[in-house]
Amino acid sequence: MLHGVRICRGSPSISHLLFADDSFLFCKASVSEVTNLKHVLDTYEAASGQAINYQKSAIAYSRNTEANCRSFINNILGVVESMGHGKYLGLPSMIGRDKKSIFSFIKDRIWKKIQNWNSRSLSRAGKEVLIKAVAQAIPSYCMSSFLILTTLGEEIERMMNSFYWNMKKNGGRGINWLRWDKMTVSKDNGGLNFHILEGFNLAMLGKQGWKLITNSSSLLTRILKAKYFPRSSFLDANIGHNPSYTWRSIQSTIHLLTLGYRWKIGDGSNINVWTDPWIGSRTNMCPSTAPNGNYVDLHVSHLFDSALNTWNYTLLNTVFNTQDIADICKIPLHARAPQSVVWKASSDGGKSLAKSRASIPSKRIWRARNECIWENKQANPVASCRLAFDLIRDFNWCHNMLNADHMPTHVHTWEKPPVNWLKCNVDGAIFMTEGKFGIGICFRDSSGSFVQAHTMTFPFEVTAVECEATAMKLALALALSNGFERVLFESDCQQVVNALRNDYLYANELGTLLSTCNSLLISNVDYNVAYVRRQANRVAHNLARTSLFQSSPNVHHYFPPSCISSIILNEMQ
Repeated sequence: MLHGVRICRGSPSISHLLFADDSFLFCKASVSEVTNLKHVLDTYEAASGQAINYQKSAIAYSRNTEANCRSFINNILGVVESMGHGKYLGLPSMIGRDKKSIFSFIKDRIWKKIQNWNSRSLSRAGKEVLIKAVAQAIPSYCMSSFLILTTLGEEIERMMNSFYWNMKKNGGRGINWLRWDKMTVSKDNGGLNFHILEGFNLAMLGKQGWKLITNSSSLLTRILKAKYFPRSSFLDANIGHNPSYTWRSIQSTIHLLTLGYRWKIGDGSNINVWTDPWIGSRTNMCPSTAPNGNYVDLHVSHLFDSALNTWNYTLLNTVFNTQDIADICKIPLHARAPQSVVWKASSDGGKSLAKSRASIPSKRIWRARNECIWENKQANPVASCRLAFDLIRDFNWCHNMLNADHMPTHVHTWEKPPVNWLKCNVDGAIFMTEGKFGIGICFRDSSGSFVQAHTMTFPFEVTAVECEATAMKLALALALSNGFERVLFESDCQQVVNALRNDYLYANELGTLLSTCNSLLISNVDYNVAYVRRQANRVAHNLARTSLFQSSPNVHHYFPPSCISSIILNEMQ
């Protein structure tokens, strides 16, 4: 029997760890367990034909293992005792007190690269590419597991800064015209968008910390939790007694993670109203009302009216001020969903047309420069510039043709469903001024005839994708409640359709809505979801836009409302 090892009481026992073709086996330093281990290895070798290479294997012991016992075990297994030093998979196996010398191999690798680059004639643009693609990438692997010393990071930054500004052919030191911290500013603000290594290190370690928060079932999370935060969450964990350097590194990111996380409410049973971030429309995501003495230990679940699945407005008026009540009431409830920690949403920007236009001549001129230096091809400067401007002219012509009104475009129209099928078009609309969102749902049969339509509004603040997912969820629920057996649901939100068809997982509120939609789809195998363009979804679009001016919910049977009647007649033909 092999007992494995435990790092503390309550932690899971580890008997083996596997990585690629490497195996780590753990057992007690006793003759009986080692003999059993040897028997297991011999049995595996005889059964599989794969022999264990004991010459490349090593063994390590804890400090309290006696020398006689170590020698006897080494003879049984026929392996060499390892001192635990050196590196494994590019990372140091043991972290001692002198961390600067342990991690100095990172600096040495970057220094060798820079010395090789200095022997070449490189422009500053070329040096920028090498720094970003190579020099800054070298420490990233180590930074994902360990916190690098600030002084070591500053030395590496000085090396990269000197390399960037050194333009002397004799290898002498040039003048560093800008400090590194100014070169790390984005290009839009006058910098070069280089990394601040300390911040990049914390970001890499923060990803590991986020995994401890969101993936509680992983082996690493279970082990670290048993050792360092057995009765609290990772965000409340202390450094602990005699911590490992790995834990010390990950724990240092807690102050950053607390600035970027929030709670997805769910049932709200473990979310403290006053201290936890849960109000998404607020900067600090906490209420501005001072805690009342009678409600100090108030949790978000206490604010629910479980019978109606709404907020308990009576309690809200008693506890919070007017602004807090308004912001809380805008949060949609998913009381049956589990609560979880999610990262604050951020929007992504795209490249502008001006940047794309500017990149065309730059690439042509850069190519001519490289051919001159590396291939000894002497290009005519006038011809290179003329070709660059020709490319700009061609680009502008293509762009204008795409936007021209006379360009023939494919017209997307609504298509009738197959015989004995219904088609349901859904759409959502957000009304920012009113703080509401509305949805439109329309069912039609195989002849294109109107069956029924629904419009609803909700006093919640949601994203555009959440609005579309809510419309899809309600459309599925309506089809089931009406007993419709074969329905094709169409939406002009490609993200929602792709998520439902490919089972994408989201950790935020959108994930809760999509999970409900998937459950409804599974309940009927003849329910299908498809994506259509806005031109083919005009009926649902008009219903959603006019939902603000109608009672909610509003249902139409047999006769379509005036806002879509003409569209339905045209699409029936």
